[in-house]
Amino acid sequence: MKSTELVLRILKNKERVKSMGKQTLPGVLRLNSGDPDFSTPQHICEAAAEAMRQGYTHYIPGAGDKDLISAICDELNADYGCSIKPEGVLITHGAKEGIFLACAALISPGDEVLVFTPGYSSYAANAMMMGAVPVWVPLTDHFRLDTDAVKKAVTPKTKAIFVCNPNNPTGTSFSKEEIEFLAELSLAHDLLFIVDEVYKKLYYDGGSHFCAGAIAEVRDRIIILDSFSKRFAMTGWRVGYVAAHPDLVKAMNLVHRTTMGSINAPTQRAALAALRGPQDCVENMVAEYDRRRKAILKRLESVKGFTCTVPNSAFYFFGRFHANMTSAEMVDYLYERKVAVRSGTEFGYRGQGYIRLTYAIPYDVVVAGIDRLAAVLNALG
Repeated sequence: MKSTELVLRILKNKERVKSMGKQTLPGVLRLNSGDPDFSTPQHICEAAAEAMRQGYTHYIPGAGDKDLISAICDELNADYGCSIKPEGVLITHGAKEGIFLACAALISPGDEVLVFTPGYSSYAANAMMMGAVPVWVPLTDHFRLDTDAVKKAVTPKTKAIFVCNPNNPTGTSFSKEEIEFLAELSLAHDLLFIVDEVYKKLYYDGGSHFCAGAIAEVRDRIIILDSFSKRFAMTGWRVGYVAAHPDLVKAMNLVHRTTMGSINAPTQRAALAALRGPQDCVENMVAEYDRRRKAILKRLESVKGFTCTVPNSAFYFFGRFHANMTSAEMVDYLYERKVAVRSGTEFGYRGQGYIRLTYAIPYDVVVAGIDRLAAVLNALG
């Protein structure tokens, strides 16, 4: 099979493939990007510049900068009750490389992996590249786990569970009890439990994150994926990590060394500064996201034919529209009226009838975009 054919088969979402080649119309308000609009905090940028001035520009150990690995262990262990050792951390090219490494090193052709819908599609795509079979498990109407559906999805071929917590695209998080349920299921059926936690610092209304790595009984099978992209506005820096039992990380590092090698050195010193430095930058970003979130909620009160579960984390709204068209058709319909959103079906079949909006964009664009969206949806009746 040609590589381009494989990519199209993996993507499957025709509307997503179509949108890749779509020209940007003048005046389109973009409510579709997951790239924070904030600049990377200055002390993080300065750390990278200082590393270069000091000659920190050569090869470093493939697993990553030892100081950065130590800082990651400190955060996970002190803040979330994990017991991660330095040899259980691998610095990656963003969290996406972590997804790839977990699949390439630990998933075999014919294996089944559970992925939730609506949910981030890269888990299924990476599993398919390894010849594995993604099994989509639907969430409830309010984006909670359907425990019966999860249990029924497990077969003798099941190898792993992927979960994004907080969840992209819904902007909702899974509770401690839900994460514990998945952990217990992974233990009962000898499964890997792979948890993507890139939004773990973006909570609202006093919410806080429960890390799967805190569950002692399953620490030999949990793989934590994280990156610096979202909370520190470092999407373009491409730095993340996996944290797991050393035996699992050793297997992933073999693939990492072969395909990627060490992540560039100055970027890792920047990531170290992000963790070790002041955290008020994160708090300020979260406060601004919350301001935008509340502005959207206020405006959605007057929108006919659109309902959504209130997001408590990340920076997305995932809403159901009530019009006689598919999600892909709604995306095109809105785009022609100069509002860009994402189709719910990019996140699995459970997203049909939904669209995803983001508020990782300036406040005035958020307000103008939602007002324009409201006008379009209200006109549909």
